[in-house]
Amino acid sequence: AVKQLIQRTNTNPDDIDLIIVATTTSDYRFPSTASILCERLGLKHAFAFDMQAVCSGFLYAMETGANFVRSGKYKKVIIVGADKMSSIIDYTDRATCPIFGDGAAAFMLEPTTEDVGIIDSVLRTDGKGLPFLHIKAGGSVCPHSYYTLDNHMQYIYQEGRTVFKYAVANMSDACEAIIARNHLTKEDIDWVIPHQANQRIITAVTQRLEVPSEKVMVNIERYGNTSAGTLPLCIWDFENKLKKGLQSSPFCRIKLSRGGRVDLVITCTFKHRWVASRMLYRFQLPAADSSREACKPPERTGVPYDEMWV
Repeated sequence: AVKQLIQRTNTNPDDIDLIIVATTTSDYRFPSTASILCERLGLKHAFAFDMQAVCSGFLYAMETGANFVRSGKYKKVIIVGADKMSSIIDYTDRATCPIFGDGAAAFMLEPTTEDVGIIDSVLRTDGKGLPFLHIKAGGSVCPHSYYTLDNHMQYIYQEGRTVFKYAVANMSDACEAIIARNHLTKEDIDWVIPHQANQRIITAVTQRLEVPSEKVMVNIERYGNTSAGTLPLCIWDFENKLKKGLQSSPFCRIKLSRGGRVDLVITCTFKHRWVASRMLYRFQLPAADSSREACKPPERTGVPYDEMWV
């Protein structure tokens, strides 16, 4: 996704200042997935780090990257939302295994004087949800052992009813809060892009917001819940709706500015430990190329990252 982003925007890799990868399923505990990206893409002047906020990770990374741009020191910031949920799913647990999928997409943030870009965001964290959605083993509290592996403690544990109740209430409240904070009405919003957790949650949120289903982007039937990948992948699939005549590609460029109006969009999500996050922005997309095919990665050098070692 990042390689295609660089190619389509005609960006010189040496001009990229920062890569942030939002992921919960990083390749290794360390080094970061972002640093591996730098090596594989030949980025010589960028610094890079991962962010772990599960389903809210992409919005967290977007706000973080936007503030780097707003500082005036950084001109090109790449945000990646990527998760391989199949690596942390218990396929004997029928309550969770049908829900999740694997996916990744990338955005580029740049400064601009045009009337497009990120307008506002509100991020909140409440730690009380830990008992209801977590992975028991693998952290410093409970390191992996024969016991944890035998008892499938390395996989996601979820209490679906509790998560559903919280998700519907807080995703709806998040959207209403950012609308009110920016002195807008629901009629002003062109699109709502919810985290693709499951169709029941999306439907309930839509009904509670009293937003027509035609204004809600949904593609969960294609990928499942890809955690940090859901929002950028959804924008990928609906790109031609945001800007007529454009062909879809697995990334988007967002420029930061104030004022004006192109497409007014709200994204909203939630995650374990009850994080509610939402972002309001105006969209204008770059001209698309004619290909959506995955690019072959560059030749790898140095440590063989696809092999384990001791």
